[in-house]
Amino acid sequence: MQQTTNLINQQPKIILHRIFLFVSETDLISSAQRVCHLWHHTVKDDQLWKELLHRRRRLYNLLRIEALEDVFNDDDGMVSEDDFSVPIYPIPDDSPENILMNTDEHGPSEIKAASINKLIVKLTSVQDYDLNFTKQFLLTYTSFITPCRLFAKLVERYAVPIPEELPTNITASEYIRRNIFPVQSRVVLVLKLWLQSAFHETNERAVLQKQVNFVDNILANENSILAKQTKKILQRRILANQPPSPPISHSDIYNISTNNSSVEDMFRSFKDKEIAEQITLKDFSLYSAVKAHELISRAQNRRGVQPNLMTAIEWFNRLSKWAVDMILSHKTIKLRVHSFVRLVSIAEHLRDLNNFASTMAILAGLNSGAIVRLKHTHNELPSRTKLQLEALFELTSSKASYKSLRLALRNMTPPCVP
Repeated sequence: MQQTTNLINQQPKIILHRIFLFVSETDLISSAQRVCHLWHHTVKDDQLWKELLHRRRRLYNLLRIEALEDVFNDDDGMVSEDDFSVPIYPIPDDSPENILMNTDEHGPSEIKAASINKLIVKLTSVQDYDLNFTKQFLLTYTSFITPCRLFAKLVERYAVPIPEELPTNITASEYIRRNIFPVQSRVVLVLKLWLQSAFHETNERAVLQKQVNFVDNILANENSILAKQTKKILQRRILANQPPSPPISHSDIYNISTNNSSVEDMFRSFKDKEIAEQITLKDFSLYSAVKAHELISRAQNRRGVQPNLMTAIEWFNRLSKWAVDMILSHKTIKLRVHSFVRLVSIAEHLRDLNNFASTMAILAGLNSGAIVRLKHTHNELPSRTKLQLEALFELTSSKASYKSLRLALRNMTPPCVP
């Protein structure tokens, strides 16, 4: 009779034990242990957590293999195969072989160079987490590693290795809480920041499905709260990339054509300030569409990934050509002088509007060979116009790496189009 009673009393705990093996560990800690005394004692059972650790160990071994198997055929990895194949764990101590720092007596030290593993560890560090470093990394990582390989390394970092034998002074649940949860939370935070940043390349959008699988199959079973938050961001990102947002159309940005008589009518009918304002409105739509990664790709001379930046450059060139055409379209010196004076006035209004881009575009047209050769036109310009033009050229001079322009940008009051 006593044996039967004991069996009945033990049966619910055994059943709970088996059920809890399939419950997310954060739910066990935050919710299940507060239901009742029986659940609380079952959740605190070290044997349960040892089985959870064993399950994690097997899962992480498979996870590392699956994360890496799809990326070794990536020919554009940039990071060498030897560097990429080096496992993150065990994490080596800092040394000149894996990280170099720029030491500054008056400020924090910065990373000068590092292996990809050290960068990932720094990116997901629990003790020394740096949000600015994370943002800079996500902005520039495409210069040295592909999105697929970055995701594989993040998954590898997430799969914190679990020793076969735990230290005697720590329980299995405490080991997970102290050594595994914090690192994994940092990895998920980086994934969320990555998703919230602009996914701008086709191969980066291809990583979305890998991230969906990771959240659904791994994260949801270990941390349901983080999984739900990340899944919402993923869904928004997937919707934002179906289809990808097209770059601003040229026809939507400008309609300046020397063959269009309406442009001549506009030049005659509207005041200089009104023309400058309309140019600035179009300029700002261009400027706001340019993404930071396009500037970096341009500096790296990577073609095909700067659609909005290339449109802005083409608009600059067309505006310069328009300034030239507005002068050369006239055959008499008087009309050319009149157009010249108005263009200088428009450039001044653009400067007053903090539209430095179009100011330089018009000045580039006025300083082109076709206009500089118009000696008679220049001789007939009013003294006031000559002084205005000289001041504008001084502002946009390339001397001392555009010192005057940089100073004006530093002292101006936003908004502006640099």
